[in-house]
Amino acid sequence: MLNLINTLFKATVFGFVVLVLGNMIHWNGRTLSQHVQDSVQRTSGGEIVDITKERAEKVVHAVKDAKQKANSISKELSKDISSDSTKTTQDQISHEDSKALKEIIAEERRRAAIKKVVSN
Repeated sequence: MLNLINTLFKATVFGFVVLVLGNMIHWNGRTLSQHVQDSVQRTSGGEIVDITKERAEKVVHAVKDAKQKANSISKELSKDISSDSTKTTQDQISHEDSKALKEIIAEERRRAAIKKVVSN
């Protein structure tokens, strides 16, 4: 426990000494703290970073727009397909054919019911 307290105390003293010396030592007419501050500003606020951010935002917006357009197109296509399929089946099958198909389906159901009764 004392070891941990000793290490924290040393780290605090070291940080304090670095801050004081950074503000006291002058180099080329400016303090070390000012040199570090200028370096950080140049690297974080550079023109390349700004251009990259703008381009990234444009790409994100383009992707969102593309997703929205794709969703709307797929919804329209699904509506068209469902309406086309019902129209084509109703248009292609005449009333007589529909009656015949219903009779065949009913006959098959009867046969299946008879087989089920016989097998039991």
